[in-house]
Amino acid sequence: MKIHRQNVDGSVERKLLTGMIVSTEFMEGVITFYDPDLVETRFVRTVMEWCTRYFKQYVKAPGIHIKDIFESHAGRMDSTEREYISDLLNSLSDEYARADKVNVHYLLDQAEAYFKTRSLSQLSREISGHLLEGEVQEAESLLGGYKRVGRPLSLGENPFTSADAISRAFEHEETPLFTLPGPLGKMLNRELKRDQFLAIMGPEKRGKTWWLNEIALRAAKARCNVALFQVGDMSEDQVTLRLSVRLAGKSNVPHYCQAHASPVPDCMLNQLGRCQKGNRRKALGVEIKRNELKGLYLSGNHNSHKSCTECISDRDFRGSLWYQKVPEVKPLTWREAWKTGCCFLGRIKGRDFRLSVHAADVLTVSGIKGILDNWETFEDFIPDVVVIDYADNLAPEDRREEYRHQQNRTWKLLRGLSQERHCLVVTATQASARAYGKELIDMSDYSEDKRKYAHVTAMIGLNQTQDEKSVGILRINMIVQREGEFFSERTVKIAQDLWVGKPLLFSF
Repeated sequence: MKIHRQNVDGSVERKLLTGMIVSTEFMEGVITFYDPDLVETRFVRTVMEWCTRYFKQYVKAPGIHIKDIFESHAGRMDSTEREYISDLLNSLSDEYARADKVNVHYLLDQAEAYFKTRSLSQLSREISGHLLEGEVQEAESLLGGYKRVGRPLSLGENPFTSADAISRAFEHEETPLFTLPGPLGKMLNRELKRDQFLAIMGPEKRGKTWWLNEIALRAAKARCNVALFQVGDMSEDQVTLRLSVRLAGKSNVPHYCQAHASPVPDCMLNQLGRCQKGNRRKALGVEIKRNELKGLYLSGNHNSHKSCTECISDRDFRGSLWYQKVPEVKPLTWREAWKTGCCFLGRIKGRDFRLSVHAADVLTVSGIKGILDNWETFEDFIPDVVVIDYADNLAPEDRREEYRHQQNRTWKLLRGLSQERHCLVVTATQASARAYGKELIDMSDYSEDKRKYAHVTAMIGLNQTQDEKSVGILRINMIVQREGEFFSERTVKIAQDLWVGKPLLFSF
């Protein structure tokens, strides 16, 4: 007798089972329409039933305790069932560490679509069987008694009278997938959530790619699944080098490995000698401009000055920067980059980082969706954060449209991508030519089509004069923001050191 095993690796049922094991939030949603008769794979159905019984008793997902549940049932199973379920649970063991980053909303959408498909397929087969036998009334009876499968929200409910709908809305006010430090975090962290679409606008060579890479790496370090699409600006080798430099903290180019002055945080009150707290230090001067601080440091006349951040979390702290010497280093080698990359993968603990590189005007948003579908189907990769560098280089969905309408459709589809997959989408766009000489870019500096603003949940601007660039300062402002109060003239200052690949050292 031959034993035929059902392979569920990478299938929808495997992903749904993973959600039921590790996520209480997923269980709360799926339990409203879960039907074991709609689960095709017998062994998966068995484990799902364990999860639902555990949830009904303890009001939480079983998590790592699923193995204890398995052990309690193992003695009553035949050898084939016991071996298969053991292999299945072992293959899901890495998912326990990812429980806090499960894309619950996307999994619930998939679960609902899957169970609806299975339910309708079963109904279709039963009706067809009756019709073949000439049993029209029985077929009509089945059709009339059919109960739709789905969450109460998708089937329609009154949001004003449904306590479940209201409590769900408050519960789903999610925390950010990852956070940025300091004042920059206060400006942006609320935008770093699922279903958000964040864009970065700036003139050419203002550092948009640096920032997109920085967001991708910080998301990965927070144990998010990250998909980085490089479209048109850089080759795969160039992207890999830049990411390696960022992780290693030193360049592969000898010129940028020389000793140099790098910014460190300080307080302007400390520099002016006006601090009323902590240790008084000798003032750098009576009046100081931040763009002059590097010159004061390099002059060597203020070697005794020590930066102070004792009150950095207080209202009285006035952010500024000072400098420290970074010694000369040897250029980054491929072996060092490889070791750094391996260390980085160890830190993200089972999460995944994907890079996909394409020429300009080749990849469409539909193409991105297709790649994500393939990764999900064949490699079980579901992104939490999708970074696209950058949207202006994507190919249009329909080349027959006028160019600005092509741009509008692209940005509309990118917004749809964030909603369909319940992920954070981040991209960048070029500012118009008039932004090049401006101190602060604003809503008038859009390129091609102002409707970009309508589709993003937030757009930030990168601002920098040549003097600021020379001393390692960048200013970021909020150009548009869908939720909350914002003022585009208010900026957060960023200290950066691109010689070591770091566009964000600290903010003030």
